Amino acid sequence: MQYGMAGNGSNEMQRPPQQGSAPQGGIDHSNSNQWQMHNAGNNQMMYNSSSTSPDQYGMPAGREDDKRNVMAGQHDMGHEWNQMSFASNENYMAPMFSGYGQPQGEVKGEAHEGGSNGYYIPPTSLGADGTLGPSPWHLSSAHEDPLQAKAERLVDFCFPAGIQESLEDQQNNAHIRSCLTTDAIRHFLDLYPNFQGHFPWLHMPTFNFQEAYDGIILVIICSGAVYSDRVSQKQVRGLMQRTKSGIGRTSRLLKTLEPGSIEARFSASGVEYEELLAITMLQTLLTWHGEPQERATAREESRKIMYLARQLNMLTLAGPDDPLAYSYLHNLGPGEQANPAQWSWSSWVEQEKRSRLMFLVFLYNVALNFYFNCAPAFSASEIKLPLPCDDAAWEATTADSCAQALGLRGVGPQSIVNVSGSLRLKQLEMHHAISALYSNSVVVQPRTTNVYSKFILIHALHTEIWQVQRQRSLADSTSSPVPGTSPAGGALAQVNNHYQSFSSALVRWKTSWDQDMQLQFPPQAPRRIGFCRDGAQFYWLARAFLHGSRAHDWKLPADVRFRQVINGLKKARDWSLTDGAQRGEEPGSVAAIDDDYGNKPLQLDMRKLFRPLRDSPMSLP
Repeated sequence: MQYGMAGNGSNEMQRPPQQGSAPQGGIDHSNSNQWQMHNAGNNQMMYNSSSTSPDQYGMPAGREDDKRNVMAGQHDMGHEWNQMSFASNENYMAPMFSGYGQPQGEVKGEAHEGGSNGYYIPPTSLGADGTLGPSPWHLSSAHEDPLQAKAERLVDFCFPAGIQESLEDQQNNAHIRSCLTTDAIRHFLDLYPNFQGHFPWLHMPTFNFQEAYDGIILVIICSGAVYSDRVSQKQVRGLMQRTKSGIGRTSRLLKTLEPGSIEARFSASGVEYEELLAITMLQTLLTWHGEPQERATAREESRKIMYLARQLNMLTLAGPDDPLAYSYLHNLGPGEQANPAQWSWSSWVEQEKRSRLMFLVFLYNVALNFYFNCAPAFSASEIKLPLPCDDAAWEATTADSCAQALGLRGVGPQSIVNVSGSLRLKQLEMHHAISALYSNSVVVQPRTTNVYSKFILIHALHTEIWQVQRQRSLADSTSSPVPGTSPAGGALAQVNNHYQSFSSALVRWKTSWDQDMQLQFPPQAPRRIGFCRDGAQFYWLARAFLHGSRAHDWKLPADVRFRQVINGLKKARDWSLTDGAQRGEEPGSVAAIDDDYGNKPLQLDMRKLFRPLRDSPMSLP
């Protein structure tokens, strides 16, 4: 049976095919021997097979003939970063932040029918991993004066001296300033783990709140404010725009885009990393929590992020000439035994931070592509970075606990602290992984990838599906009515071959997901929380979008496409719940998307997409 959304845009899904029914791909993998991967104990994680079942998960060799559209070289960076401004009649008058005693019902009434306070999380604070625990910011009462000094700096960042304000601006800005008191900042920081738990971009154990770039602090505050019931969404969006203006005024990276400037490079201070992280996270906020004009501007300005990532050489590992980030373990070769004495936590963390930032940039680009029909700027096969490390290693608060999670202290200590990861010293590299998904001769053993890596890989497949559907549409439109008289016929045949390969790759991804869920998240394991730790729904959505009736979806206007994808994801969730229940899997965070999100797309409320962590999928209605 066919599985696809109706071609008329009604978003109705038909019954999906059985998982094993997809045909094998037809890509040449004569170089697949090079993808034999080993961990530090030389345990083989991937091996060659001359007859690979479609239910096996193979990860392919590099595809040198990849001719997908990829941004390259110099580019016109388009509109200026600070082109956005609010209409003169925009009214930000809303109750000012006045501490924890303020009634909740009328502050964000637009998000809670009947005055519900369902999104509020008390400031008992969640840990950086999304579980209850101590505050990750280390802001005790003894730090009140430094926090006050930081608050004053943030106000100056958003409201530089010497700028004249009209009476209306003064009134609106007063409410935005109220978000930058010490009490308000503490409150928003307590709520930030709701976002960090979905996308762990920050390395919380080493993040220096006091010394960090003010722009990244403000983006963190904005992210936490999204989940607050004490400020209005207009206040949050106003603060986001002030943060955007401040970053545009102070960012060294953005200044490298000006004519005659030198190319962007990482410096010893690491400020470039924090600036790019701030810019990317803010653009993400503007996309998922903005209004139509904000989303449109974010899409336009996203080219700057992709361009800067290339300028900073973030698609590859830092080399020996970069002592700050050159990581011995990340550069470990296949089959090479690790020497724990050569491992440095500081350089490992720096490289992992940069890698995760690149995957953030990649995922944002993928989201713009398949949610909004923006042309992709990257091919997954050109990202020569190991996939993100296991959560236990990323969240480790000391060098020794990180070494244990990685396995540098042996299997026994690792099994105690790393219960849901791949248990690999070095993760499979992205270009190897995406290539192997198409292989008919390579089989990957269970635990080769962790759940976050699978999330990245299924999104990479979505971009490739978008590309092949676009190529199919173009080939169909140029086909000659006389058989054998047009090169378009050959192009269409090639597209059809790619279609078969993608079907097979999806089967392998799903098989890996099913196997590893049983190993990494068995019923007795801690609950799987976070959007980036979910993926099955995107598999079902990919099966729908690969259907032949979807060949012209890439032409849809951005917001029309957005509603199509969101509604499709909600329907794919139903298939995922049914399928996962057969193996006792929890539904995951994607299942928690509010049904109202995207139905009224004028103003998006991000906490209906990336739900508060306390909203357990198991307790959803």
